[in-house]
Amino acid sequence: MRTLLLGILLCSSLLPMPHAFGQADVQKWKNKSGQTIQAKFVEANAKFVTLFLKGQNYVYRLSDLSEESQALAKKLAQASPSSNDNPSIEKPGEVQSGEAEKGKDKAGYNEAEIKLVLDEHNRLRREVGLPDLKWDPELARHAQVWADTMARENLFEHSEGDDDEGENIAYARGSSRAESIKIALIGWGEEEKVIYRQRGEPLVGAQGFKGVGHYTQMVWFETTRVGMATTLGPGGKYYTCARYFPAGNFFGKHPYPNFKKKPSNP
Repeated sequence: MRTLLLGILLCSSLLPMPHAFGQADVQKWKNKSGQTIQAKFVEANAKFVTLFLKGQNYVYRLSDLSEESQALAKKLAQASPSSNDNPSIEKPGEVQSGEAEKGKDKAGYNEAEIKLVLDEHNRLRREVGLPDLKWDPELARHAQVWADTMARENLFEHSEGDDDEGENIAYARGSSRAESIKIALIGWGEEEKVIYRQRGEPLVGAQGFKGVGHYTQMVWFETTRVGMATTLGPGGKYYTCARYFPAGNFFGKHPYPNFKKKPSNP
């Protein structure tokens, strides 16, 4: 669905690391809500800071940190060697070439899971005459950020996200990871497709997003790429997030061109 304006508290864990790169000292970091952690600085750019704690690297949005912590991140970034000098540090949105050659996406999904995501999206898109979506590792990382946040904070809300990206979210309890991914895809797609067609395939927003907005994003005619991530949270809940580019679900538009009414019972 089109992303909503909701506050983001923290961002995602990325990759387990044997040790931290960059500054050796542990600093105190505080978000705007006053919560504090102690972690080592790894790197920072204009939007994100990477910190090392509990054996892993974590990425946080600078805008979610206190002014003091934002200033600290900028100061340490200026004092640190360029990440280009240290190939072991992975920038947000990048995939190391060695891992890409192995076919493993570093945002979390393996080849079989990526194939499932693409197959289900593209099956629905072909039904309405649209070209296939392609997998985007950067979108998958963005999805990982929010899936991790939902799991960590035990919440189920859309992120503030990026206005250029669409977003679908889902969660499943009492299911395996593989089952949870399938539940998300079927719930967003096949199940909502039935509802959308029963409504007569209206323009977006004409009858609201509820029950159909995930499907219309999946088949949005301008969308070309997708990335997706799933994280296990408390109580056995698996949280799933998908990100799309360009975003869909614009009011007053139809999700696919050359509109022809489909049977109400596909």
